[in-house]
Amino acid sequence: MRTFENADRLRDKRPREPSRYSVVLLLILTVLIACFIFINSSYFTIGSIQIEGNKFMTTEEIFQIAGVPEKLNIFRLNADEIKRRLSNDLRIAEVQVVRHLPATIAIYVQERQPLAYIATNYGFVQIDKHAVILAAMKNIKQINGPLITGYQVGNAYVG
Repeated sequence: MRTFENADRLRDKRPREPSRYSVVLLLILTVLIACFIFINSSYFTIGSIQIEGNKFMTTEEIFQIAGVPEKLNIFRLNADEIKRRLSNDLRIAEVQVVRHLPATIAIYVQERQPLAYIATNYGFVQIDKHAVILAAMKNIKQINGPLITGYQVGNAYVG
């Protein structure tokens, strides 16, 4: 009987081997931490911003309206916020913001096209095909479209 008691004591003193479940769990946790560190690394910092489709607006104006910071992780960039800011500008009809990994953002802009000019009480306004007033001016130096006469808009403002 003593031999069995000694064997039980020896078994209790031996170090236990980690179970396979805990090793797999530790491995998964290590991979997740490594992925998190990699995604937040400088490898995904915005490297370039491409703007396509702008004809009347300058690239600097679009950058200023969009408010994209220079040093920001591409995954932390809020594309919907950029789209909302650009869509609020009357000169822009449609916007699409796309991420191209690892570090490029593409902004596709469709601007409102000026269609005609209409006389107002204080000068002229430039309108698009949906009759949205794009610009108001006192006099026209160079006309890039037809001038609609016979119909005068009162106090029209941009928008």
